[in-house]
Amino acid sequence: MANLSCAFFGHRNFDYRPYEDKIRSVVVDLINRGVTEFYNGYRGNFDETCARIVRELQAQYPQIKNIMVLSYVPNEKFVKPDVFDETVYLLEKRVPLKYAISHTNKRLVQTVDYIVSGVVRNWGGAKSACDYAEYLYRTIFYIVGDYSYCDHYRFDKEVEEELMDEELRKEIEEKSQQLYEKIAPIVEANIAKLKNKKRRKEPSNPVWAKVETKTTED
Repeated sequence: MANLSCAFFGHRNFDYRPYEDKIRSVVVDLINRGVTEFYNGYRGNFDETCARIVRELQAQYPQIKNIMVLSYVPNEKFVKPDVFDETVYLLEKRVPLKYAISHTNKRLVQTVDYIVSGVVRNWGGAKSACDYAEYLYRTIFYIVGDYSYCDHYRFDKEVEEELMDEELRKEIEEKSQQLYEKIAPIVEANIAKLKNKKRRKEPSNPVWAKVETKTTED
């Protein structure tokens, strides 16, 4: 992005009213650093609080934009909330709905320069987004407390998978399919043999059950 940017990550159900002055102070500091674009998922108390504060500050700083980040492709019934100037959809390809928010958060972290965190617990989507921001060495402003902790091993594996060349991925999939086609008949034949063995009945007079009897003449 040509302009410096910032994203907000916090919780849906937490009372951030006692922290509004601190949020406002951080946003003003970011504006003074050159931030003009503020990205917001608008999915809970923290996002709504930050969106309202940015909107209020636009009267004093008309150069800044309040941008809503969409996690899903909007339908014809979608109406942009008045607090925002515009909307943006960051994902280059669609993902399953249950992963839409986490993928959007990850892409947003990759996009922006700064993060404002309202995280107050060591789990959840907002925490994961801030962990990833720390992994990418983004500057993070913690509003409530410093919950910084990054599982570098986990993110190293995720990044490694993302960076895998698409052609290599296709080659692996093709070779896996070829291998399956070769061994599938052998596996099926062995299964059939095992089933046939189970169907066999034991002889009514097995050899081991025969007992030879001798008769003696008087």
